[in-house]
Amino acid sequence: MSELKSQFTVTNSTGIHARPAAMLAGAASRFTADVRIRNGSDTGFEDGKSLMSWVTLGSDRGSVLTVLVSGPDAEAALDAITALFESDFNGI
Repeated sequence: MSELKSQFTVTNSTGIHARPAAMLAGAASRFTADVRIRNGSDTGFEDGKSLMSWVTLGSDRGSVLTVLVSGPDAEAALDAITALFESDFNGI
């Protein structure tokens, strides 16, 4: 079972609010991999498949988020999350 870790800087001008959070939780939920998230140097990881976890991270523009993914389709799950950050959530 592979475990991958990546960091993303929030560039969206309004941060991670309801719509980007829903997109991220939806992307993570399409996979069996365990997706965990945290903001900055927070000590604990939250469930990346949960809309509320993304919303309550307090991720404003410039925040650095850590995403930890493990499981048989971890690479595909991380690719889906990466694509959302790279597209700036499709311009929303």
